[in-house]
Amino acid sequence: MVVHNPIANGQQADLPVAVSAVVTDDGAVGLVELYYRVRGGGAYTAVAMADIGSDVFQAEIPAAAVTTAGVEYYLRARDAAATPNETLDPATAPATPHAFDVTVDDTSGPAITHNRISSPQPVGIGLEIIASVADPSGVQQANLHYRVVGDTWQTMALTDLGLDIFQGQIPAAAVTAAGFEYYLSAEDALGNMSALPVAGEAGPFTVTTQEVDTTPPVIAHTPVADGQPAGAAVAVEATVTDASGVAEVRLYFRASGEATFLSAVMAAQGQDAFTGEIPAALVTGTGVDYYLEATDASDDQNIARDPATAPADVHSFTLSTNVDDTTGPSILHLPPADGQTAGQAVNLVAEVADPSGVAEVKVYLRKQGDAEFKTLSMSPVAGTQRYELSVPAATVATPGLEYYIEAIDAAPAANVGVRPETAPSELFAFTVKSGGSDPDPNDNPRGEGGCGCSTAPTAPRGPVWQVSLLVLALLGLRRRRR
Repeated sequence: MVVHNPIANGQQADLPVAVSAVVTDDGAVGLVELYYRVRGGGAYTAVAMADIGSDVFQAEIPAAAVTTAGVEYYLRARDAAATPNETLDPATAPATPHAFDVTVDDTSGPAITHNRISSPQPVGIGLEIIASVADPSGVQQANLHYRVVGDTWQTMALTDLGLDIFQGQIPAAAVTAAGFEYYLSAEDALGNMSALPVAGEAGPFTVTTQEVDTTPPVIAHTPVADGQPAGAAVAVEATVTDASGVAEVRLYFRASGEATFLSAVMAAQGQDAFTGEIPAALVTGTGVDYYLEATDASDDQNIARDPATAPADVHSFTLSTNVDDTTGPSILHLPPADGQTAGQAVNLVAEVADPSGVAEVKVYLRKQGDAEFKTLSMSPVAGTQRYELSVPAATVATPGLEYYIEAIDAAPAANVGVRPETAPSELFAFTVKSGGSDPDPNDNPRGEGGCGCSTAPTAPRGPVWQVSLLVLALLGLRRRRR
């Protein structure tokens, strides 16, 4: 796209005439040329226009071509595409070019070309002004005039950068919420004056402004008190305000001593109130660390944290264990199916819960027929009450394995829970095959009672008994939590 203010009539004979244009392209500008000739016919002379910055291109019609016959000219711009796209100014050139008259006496002020500042502009940020100011008699001076809307005009001399380009600055102090106005003026060497807009002070450019939010939200929060009960969810509340609105408030938390924080979005409750919760599964050990992070709804998405230096510094609260807790953890477990393959690892999974928290879960395991148990530790699954153990492949051998699970809570008494409850008299068990097809389920069902226990001679066989075990375990777990 080519934006060009045609050269005014009345140019001074035998003086060069500067021609400027703003040329832009979605990709890149390749070449901009000025074509000129003495009015009346003949061939055009082409000269490349120089890129002087800010998308402004400029060239000069030499003094020898500026005669009283007048001058005709046009501009030609090409982009940098492989097959260049071309724009002519005027579009009907060269059949209908730009033209200007030439006189011996200069009675016109300088020609001023400037791309006005768009609205709105951010408050408190100064703005650069660039203009092309040209005159056949030479430019004596060029000025920038500006003011806050309704205030007093201020004048600043523009700096001549050469090649008819002048530069100035509207200071940040003038870019207020009220908006600002400005215009340009120039005087040539003969004392002729001009302005842009033409009306000058009576009709200046007017620019509106908008506030830019660079301030993060304000978080008001009362830290959680020490002595929170272990194994119980902890509510966190805060009041968060911001002039641009609050986009999100997030709660970060971890068990004290852990390296990584988990997080959850806090829910807006109205009237700037936000609430969140630290899950019960994370309220364990000696205490909990946490902090808040709020993001505003501005374009800059300003962020505040509480404490302000988080996560280097955090809020923390201690946990209290239940001194009245004399009951071991509840354990919910279903043993693996019979017919496991020898030499392949077997996964054991248990749900273990305790109001004082769980300190340790172990599996005591042996090959059927052996006297001694091996002790293996189960690993917790973060954020859940689940514990897992992969029985090593080398341990999985015929005719099968039998085991029991022991859990110790975090109460001062270090209470112990065991499943099966009568272990080691009664044990979980599953058979192991050496290979080939699955064994007949009636040959050696899950223990003698079908529950995966190695002693239960009077219990009925089949899946009904397994479902009953699961229901009873769940009811027991529910009673423990009341």
